[in-house]
Amino acid sequence: MYLSQLSVFLKKSGLLSDLIKFFFLICIFRFGGLIVLPGIDVNSVTKSENGLLKMLDLFLGGAFGNISIFGLGIMPYINASIIVHLLSLVYPSFQRISMDGQYGRSKMSRITKGLTLLISVFQSIVFLNYLVQDTWLIVDRKIFLFIAVFVLSAGSMVCVWIGEKITDCGFGQGISTLILIGILSTLPSSIYEEFVIKGDNVFVFVGEIFFFISAIFFAITINLAVRKIKLLRVKETMSFEDLGRKIQYLPQKFIGAGIMPVIFAQVFMFMISFVFKILSDKNGFCLYVYESLANVTSLFYCAVYALVIVLFSYMYLAININPMKIADDLKRGGEFIPGVAPGKPTADYIDRIMNLIAFPGSVSLIIVAILPTIATSLGVGQSFSHFFGGTSLLILVSSGVENVKYIESFLLLYRYERIDEFSVGNDYSN
Repeated sequence: MYLSQLSVFLKKSGLLSDLIKFFFLICIFRFGGLIVLPGIDVNSVTKSENGLLKMLDLFLGGAFGNISIFGLGIMPYINASIIVHLLSLVYPSFQRISMDGQYGRSKMSRITKGLTLLISVFQSIVFLNYLVQDTWLIVDRKIFLFIAVFVLSAGSMVCVWIGEKITDCGFGQGISTLILIGILSTLPSSIYEEFVIKGDNVFVFVGEIFFFISAIFFAITINLAVRKIKLLRVKETMSFEDLGRKIQYLPQKFIGAGIMPVIFAQVFMFMISFVFKILSDKNGFCLYVYESLANVTSLFYCAVYALVIVLFSYMYLAININPMKIADDLKRGGEFIPGVAPGKPTADYIDRIMNLIAFPGSVSLIIVAILPTIATSLGVGQSFSHFFGGTSLLILVSSGVENVKYIESFLLLYRYERIDEFSVGNDYSN
């Protein structure tokens, strides 16, 4: 009975077709991560011990370590998004384009994709020159580089296309969903390695699972936490008794920038690590910095990582949230904050609230970001410790919350459609 009702719901709501498209796109993404670049001897490939490269491989579900055609994944797109956001902050013309409605968003999307292609070509050259060894190749290196750069760049653009199509299906933000799929694909092997291969005591493993679940609850809490700003909507005909029932709230998220500062910071650390690796051959200081950045458990790495998260948190809020626009919208809607005059005083009040919660919000993100380091220092295996925090945990939580909200909206829509059908079938006009 319940299975038949579920099948009817899936067909009528349109969720079934979206699910089929979603799983088909995920299969393409995972299959591309297993196809090795042409010209490489798979048996000769050795995994890198660099901590940052291992973390990048975690986000891509092993595609980076497999030297696959999707080896760069959506990382060039994230880099391009960071650059476009910085340009929007520095150049007002970019900011005006982004605020120009649907046309502006489409234009910024085209700019981001064009920049993604350029970055993917650059990262492909760096990736192939500094990570692919001559002993891995079965063809001439120049021929391999010419083909591989084209294949990796094309693969990165295909990943961006897959992310956009997933967004169109309604299952959260497509780029974050791809990272989520990559992370989840490595979770079973990490648990197996932690419990079976490492051979820990059962009680130790249970403690690790408890720590993992606690980290999930903490990430969910800061993801859903909001600061409510009280609003009033008063009409001339409203009585004092109705005034209390007209109180509404303007929610300000505790982490207003979401998980983007952590993602941006992670990509930034990866890029800086590559820069210092290039310079390390000629400078001893650059070699020291590169080795410190390559060790994700070092104090230097954690300090720089935390600083970058704070900077990106404030930068993201400054670019994406305009208190003056919010104040104008409230004024046009006939709403106001009790005790605060409309217009600029309201904008200043909202800006002050945002600044007050931005710092503790960024500190919470830092705590989540360095939880893997804490877990490693407590004896958790490096593969499993990545799931205790950082970008992995935040993406797992945020994407999970988005998908749950999406399913709830479908259920609510289907419930209203059933009510409409019942009303049409039963005419009470007589």
